[in-house]
Amino acid sequence: MANSIPLIPGKLVIETTRGSPYWRMRFKDGDGWSAKSTKHSDQEAAEDYAREQYAEIAVLQKHGIGRRIAHTVSDLSKIHYQNLTDMLNAGTGKVTYETYRGVIRKHIDPIAGDWDIRSITNEKMLEYEQAVAKSLGRQPAKGTINTHNIVWRQIFQIARDRKWMSADEVPVLNIRDKGEKGSRRPEISLDEYKHFRRFLRTYHEGSDRFVTRYKRKLLREYCIVLLASGMRPGREILGLRWKHIQFSDGPSAVELTNPLGKTGDRPIVPMNFIKPSLRRLKGLTKHTEPEDYVFAMPDGAVATGMSPMVSAAMSAAGIRVDPLGKKRTAYSLRHSYATFLRKYRDFTYDELAENMGTSIQMLQRHYVHAKSTDRITRFATGKKRQTRYEKKVEAIHDILMQKFTPEIVTFLVGAMTEAQFEDEVLLVQAFEIELRNWNEQAADDTETATDQNLRYVFQAAQNRAEEFLHGETTW
Repeated sequence: MANSIPLIPGKLVIETTRGSPYWRMRFKDGDGWSAKSTKHSDQEAAEDYAREQYAEIAVLQKHGIGRRIAHTVSDLSKIHYQNLTDMLNAGTGKVTYETYRGVIRKHIDPIAGDWDIRSITNEKMLEYEQAVAKSLGRQPAKGTINTHNIVWRQIFQIARDRKWMSADEVPVLNIRDKGEKGSRRPEISLDEYKHFRRFLRTYHEGSDRFVTRYKRKLLREYCIVLLASGMRPGREILGLRWKHIQFSDGPSAVELTNPLGKTGDRPIVPMNFIKPSLRRLKGLTKHTEPEDYVFAMPDGAVATGMSPMVSAAMSAAGIRVDPLGKKRTAYSLRHSYATFLRKYRDFTYDELAENMGTSIQMLQRHYVHAKSTDRITRFATGKKRQTRYEKKVEAIHDILMQKFTPEIVTFLVGAMTEAQFEDEVLLVQAFEIELRNWNEQAADDTETATDQNLRYVFQAAQNRAEEFLHGETTW
């Protein structure tokens, strides 16, 4: 049985502990109690040591410095890690908290875990940064160094709050003249993505284990949803539940609400090819209730470890490394989303920033390379940029040429572009009917098809199409 002897009531005791020949001192430390071995087996010597240590601690605490009992970085990082975990589990944490936990787990604890928190100087921090660079096999980007500095500041703040170090003992943390300039992650070309999708259809057949086969089927849809939505891999996309997805028969087949975004909740309009993938997910997981995870394991728990699986699948498919030698990751699918929409669909930075939950400045910095084919043509030829409606009219130009004379097509293209009618195909059908009616009347009156007459016909066609859309007439 432990023997406890109070030396200062309510503030200091010494006690024996099971398995140790030494007396241990326990003392009041802020709102709680702390303990330290006296390294003495003799009671009288242990009492003298404990009183001496506590007197020093009391003076330091009075001046807001804290005790000289050594506390390691690991002591504090464990507290911070648990705080981050609690907030993530409660749903109040940010996506970046997962990154902070990774910094603690992969770098701070292995490199500096046993360092005395009060012994960390600017030179020590430089030693830490060099060790991180060695661990990564490269110089970290400025953004990476900044992320590490954020975590360190949080750890130092915990130490200050507990009076385990003073403000002037905190080293200077900055990114000035440090790190490589940030660069965009490599994306996947359109042809490579098509190859990757075909590869993923049968990727699960390469394993006999049920869980591996299941997760590889899940992986196929994970990759498609990433590229269709531009969501961030990991916690952001894995946090999706079926209640966050709305199916529609309108222009947007699917709309998502992202509850765990880096910038908070945001609506996302994904590309329509996401819809078959979501249907397959429902059939695969069988967990389709509103509160169920979209990427669920057979037992209903959210899937884990998907991003490393993407890297492994890319390697197996032969697309892990881009032509410049950069390794692709799950994030490459998010970057491909931005590149494709800039290059092939001419989306603006404003539109992408809203859908991706990022800043216009970041997009301009990393996606200036994604010049659309249309934009390249305009710069090379000096032609005016086409509006989206002009592109829609151009898409049905061959149909117009089959129905009307070149003169009427020229008039119709101009009139339709100016009118911006929501259903261009319906408008063409109405124009064809009204033109036929006009021609039958003109045959009796020997009237020619002037621009004025064509404008009259077009107006009648527009009225007919409007009435049809509102259910006021039939064809």
